[in-house]
Amino acid sequence: MYAALLARKYLTTKAIPLLAALAVTLSVATELIVWSVMGGFLTTLVNEGRRTDGDLRITWEHVGFAHYQDLADRLEAHPAIAHATPLIETLGLLGLPDRRMVSVQLLGIDPDSYARATSYHDWLYWRPIATPHRQDPLGEDPRLAPEAAPILEAWLAEGRRLRTLDGEPAMVVGIAATGWNRRMPGNWYMPQFATQLLPDGRILPVGDFLPRLSLRLTVLPLGEPGTSALDLRTLDFPVANELYTGNYAVDARQAVLPLETLQRLLLMAPARQVAPDASPFDFEIGPDGAQRPVAPAIVGDTPARATDVLVRAAPGVSTTALLEACRSVYADFARAHRHEVPAPELISIMTYEQRNAMFIGAVQKETTLVLFIFGVVSLTSIFLVLAIFWAMVSEKTRDIGVLRAIGASGTGVAAVWVGYGLAIGLVGSALGAALAALVVSNINPIHDWLGKAMGVQVWDPNVYYFTTIPTDLDAFKFTVIVVGGILASVIGALVPALRAALMDPVQALRFD
Repeated sequence: MYAALLARKYLTTKAIPLLAALAVTLSVATELIVWSVMGGFLTTLVNEGRRTDGDLRITWEHVGFAHYQDLADRLEAHPAIAHATPLIETLGLLGLPDRRMVSVQLLGIDPDSYARATSYHDWLYWRPIATPHRQDPLGEDPRLAPEAAPILEAWLAEGRRLRTLDGEPAMVVGIAATGWNRRMPGNWYMPQFATQLLPDGRILPVGDFLPRLSLRLTVLPLGEPGTSALDLRTLDFPVANELYTGNYAVDARQAVLPLETLQRLLLMAPARQVAPDASPFDFEIGPDGAQRPVAPAIVGDTPARATDVLVRAAPGVSTTALLEACRSVYADFARAHRHEVPAPELISIMTYEQRNAMFIGAVQKETTLVLFIFGVVSLTSIFLVLAIFWAMVSEKTRDIGVLRAIGASGTGVAAVWVGYGLAIGLVGSALGAALAALVVSNINPIHDWLGKAMGVQVWDPNVYYFTTIPTDLDAFKFTVIVVGGILASVIGALVPALRAALMDPVQALRFD
């Protein structure tokens, strides 16, 4: 009982222990903030990557494989798989009205099945909104304007269908891909008028922003043998809407087209096969007596192809279970279409983590290294507690002698200082956890305020992928760091506690 009473008395009557508590507070807060931000970046990277890129991809690059819809149907019939959607992924060049060329990652998708497997509908940026962003107090976001609602609704519908209201195939482009939208501090976009370069060198404002324009797309078919630069295909597409996923790497370089449209551009659409010995120089006399080319003999049909099937796991299914399920389904699919599709041992069946293992592994190692460094730095709190308690034991030598004289054991005296260290650890760790929670919960407003005050943008989405600082506040991190802070304080108090326990009572009472 006296150990707890003395520890409480020392804690509430002495100012110097506050330095030890402050050291623990700062150590705990620093480690929690670093772990929450870096761990949040890694967690968001994987989760958002899965949301945009799928939990798993079955891929046969460039050439593509046939009967993809049968594979998607077989996959969706498996209980471990929620959705599967075919797509084509390739590179393209967008020609802008100002004569700039922008390289994009081009996706050919079926809008309905792609929206079931991803959050595609949520990514369409231009739509009416009723409430301004918290960092848009003046309500400048053009999506708020009531008079803009009809055209925004039309763009939203066109983006969902990837077709204009007239039924013409349309394109959806990443909102940061063209440079015609200015990102505001609240992570909403203000459209900027596009410009056109005239032959005489003058710049002419187009007078509109992207979703009302058409862009020229150039692709190179890679699915046919013998393709060359002369096989480039170029076509103009109206822009239906723009994508905003929150991942800058996607928003700055992705464009989406209807699957069947991209198949035609890349020579991956269904086609008739003619006899290999057919000659375009053979002629015959028709029923009307006129000469005409001999029609080549049709020997079969070439089915449409896709380069990927994107797979979304059913809720609660692990990555390992999903991978095994997809391998099993594809093996059955390959047997059913023997010699028509790639063999199971050749085709790429990889989870998101496997496809991005190098980058994810680098982030994991960097997170571990930074945490280790900050952990070593935080060990200074142990030595600070030790130094402060050592000085206090020296100051309280007579008190220790009195305790021993009235019957307190060495263990009991040591318990006073260990309890004191425990109290310092509890108080410091609790304050550090509260400070970390406050900072992490408001890290984006704090970042914006620092940017305005200092004119420095610490978190650049061009470098860090995401337009906002991701965080991951969870009980496990808090428990580990808080317990570590408490143990550090107790460990720092052990040596002074041992010194106090081993003091000779007579010499302690004579101490002046």
